Amino acid sequence: MAPHAKEAGVVNSEIDPAELWKQVANESTSAEVALANLYLDGVVVPQNCPQAQVLLLAASKKGNSGAESLLATYEKRCQ
Repeated sequence: MAPHAKEAGVVNSEIDPAELWKQVANESTSAEVALANLYLDGVVVPQNCPQAQVLLLAASKKGNSGAESLLATYEKRCQ
């Protein structure tokens, strides 16, 4: 299990990117953060820092504080 996905509050879908994308389509900021973590860590999906940034920015604009804190540190995870 991705360590950050569970923290985001997404249940039973932390490893299934397709399910997370469905939740993102339904405006779930928790799913955006969980998916961003998968992309940051390269878990289940190839590491994709630009995609992670897009997801984190979207969640942050919707008021997700977890996304805001990840944005501040995500570059360290992408080196």
